[in-house]
Amino acid sequence: MEHFATTAGKNATDQNMRQLHDITKKLAGKYSEPEESVKDKERKPTTEIRLQRNNSVKHFEELLNWTAPLNPSNSEAAHTYIPIWLVNYFGSLSVDDSLECLRAMLQANIRQNLHVCVQIATKYHEQLGTNALIEIFESFKSFEGLFYFLGSIVNFSQEPEVHFKYIQAACKTGQVKEVERICRESNCYEPERVKNFLKEAKLTDQLPLIIVCDRFDFVHDLVLYLFRNNLQKYIEIYVQKVNPARLPVVVGGLLDVDCSEDIIKQLMAVVRGQFNTDELVAEVEKRNRLKLLLPWLESRVHEGSVEPATHNALAKIYIDLNNNPERFLRENQYYNSSVVGKYCEKRDPHLACIAYERGHCDQDLIRVCNENALFKTEARYLVRRKEPELWAEALSESNSYRRQLIDQVVQTALSETQDPEEISVSVKAFMAADMPNELIELLEKIVLDNSVFSDHRNLQNLLILTAIKADKSRVMEYINRLDNYDAPDVANIAINNSLFEEAFAIFKKFEVNTSAIQASVLYV
Repeated sequence: MEHFATTAGKNATDQNMRQLHDITKKLAGKYSEPEESVKDKERKPTTEIRLQRNNSVKHFEELLNWTAPLNPSNSEAAHTYIPIWLVNYFGSLSVDDSLECLRAMLQANIRQNLHVCVQIATKYHEQLGTNALIEIFESFKSFEGLFYFLGSIVNFSQEPEVHFKYIQAACKTGQVKEVERICRESNCYEPERVKNFLKEAKLTDQLPLIIVCDRFDFVHDLVLYLFRNNLQKYIEIYVQKVNPARLPVVVGGLLDVDCSEDIIKQLMAVVRGQFNTDELVAEVEKRNRLKLLLPWLESRVHEGSVEPATHNALAKIYIDLNNNPERFLRENQYYNSSVVGKYCEKRDPHLACIAYERGHCDQDLIRVCNENALFKTEARYLVRRKEPELWAEALSESNSYRRQLIDQVVQTALSETQDPEEISVSVKAFMAADMPNELIELLEKIVLDNSVFSDHRNLQNLLILTAIKADKSRVMEYINRLDNYDAPDVANIAINNSLFEEAFAIFKKFEVNTSAIQASVLYV
C-alpha cells in the first residue's frame, strides 16, 4: 500500500508537469544575457526582471510538483488537504498569472486540485475578479467548484450575477435546499431571469420556482407552467402550504388552461377562508365563470357568513340566473349596494335602482333613472327619501329631466303615499324651488282627487294662497270646492290682492254676514 501511494503521487506529479509544460515555459520565458543594459518602463534593469521571473518559475514548479498526501486509512483527506503556502503563494502572482495557474491546475487534475482552486478563488476573488473566476469554473463545467466558490461569497455579495450563478450551480449539483434558501432570502437576483432558468431546469422539486413566483408576483405564469407540465400537486402545495392568499390568482390561471371545475372546487374547499373573496370573485367574473362559485357561496352563507363579498357574488349570480333577484336585493342585509347596483346597470336598470335605493346611493340612482327614463321610480324615491337637498337638486333648472320628473311626482308618487311627512317635505321642496304653477298641480292632485289628505286644512290654505299669487283665475273654483280652509284669513289676503269677489264669496259661504256686507259695499 505504501508503495502504491508513492507511485500514485509520482504519476500525478508527472501528469501535472507534462500538461503544464507550456505554461511553465510561458512564465519562464527565454531570456539571454543582454549585451547592453536595458531598462523596462519602470526603469528596472532587465536582469532584475529576469531574476523576478526566475523566482516565479521556481515557485510555480513547486506548485506543480505538490502532491496531496495519500493516507491509506483516510483516502478522502488526500483531496481536501490544502497547504497554506500554496494558497498564500497566489498572493505574489499577477492577476493574469493567477488565472492561468488556476486553469492549468484544473486542467491537470480537476479532481485533486478542485478544492485548492476553490480556496484560492475565495481568498482572492476581489483581486482576480469574480466574473473571471466564474468563467474558469464554467469552462471546465465544474459546477461543484462554482457552487463551493460562490457559496462562500454569495451572502456578502450584492451582485445579481453572483446570486444567479450560485442558484444555477446549486441546481446543477442537486443542492435543492440551498436553492430554496437563496430564492427565499436573496434580494439581489433578477426575478425574471431566475424564474425562466428554474422553469428550464425542470427540478424534481418545484418549490424554488414556487418561492420566486410567489415573491415577485409571477403566480399566473407559475400555474400555467405547473398545469401544462402535469405538476398539479405543486399547485396544491402552493395554495395549502406556501401562500393560501393567492388562491384567487391560481383559480384564474386554472380557468385559463381549461382546468376541470371539480379540481378548482376541491382546491377552494381546502383553503377556504384564507383568501380574499373579492379577489376570487373578480378573477372568476372577468372570465365569465361566476356561476362556478354558486355552491361554495351558498355553503358559506348557510354557515353564517356575513361577509359582503360573499353576498355580493351571490347577488350577481342570482341576477344572471334570474333566480328571484328582486326579492334577494330587497331582503338581503349584507351585500354592498354600490357594487351590486353597478353590476345591474347594464343588465337590468330596475334592479340597479332597487340596490341603490336600499343603500341610499342617491346620485347613482338618479343617474340611472335619467339615463333609462325611469322617472316614475325616481319620483317615488324622492318622495320616500324625504331629503330636501336631494329635492333641490332634482328640481333645479339645470336638470334637463325636471319636467318629466315633476309629471311623475304629481301623477304617481304623491297619490300613492299616505305619509304626512312625505307630503310635507315634497310640498316644501316645490315651494323652495319657487315653482308656484307646478305647486298648484301638486296640491290639486293631493287635495282635489279624494286622497286621504283632501281635508287637510294647511294644504287647502296653501292651494288657495298659491293660486292667489300665481293663477288668480283658479281661486274662485278652489273657494267653492274646498270647505276646510281658514276663511277669514284667506278672505283678507284675497282683498289685499284685489280679489274682492272671491273675498265676498268666502264670507258668504262661511256665513260671515257682516264681513260679507262690508266687502260688498266697499269693494264689489
